Amino acid sequence: MDDEYLPRNPRGALGLTPVDAKRIFVIRKTMAESYQAMVALGGGCGLRQGEVLGVAVDVIDFEADMPHALEAAEAESE
Repeated sequence: MDDEYLPRNPRGALGLTPVDAKRIFVIRKTMAESYQAMVALGGGCGLRQGEVLGVAVDVIDFEADMPHALEAAEAESE
């Protein structure tokens, strides 16, 4: 928006409001443990669904709770 590439924010036209960090933590806590990382990547890092599903486990430092390099898995062609 700041570079004026888009004349207006499309989020506003849809009536969407951003989710604050407090709500993301609540959502993450209520999810099954196996899905909590997905909520953190989507809400905390801004990844979209396909990007979250493509993140390899070995690029996440679970001790630091931080992704170091986001590499998406590529679909195999048949």
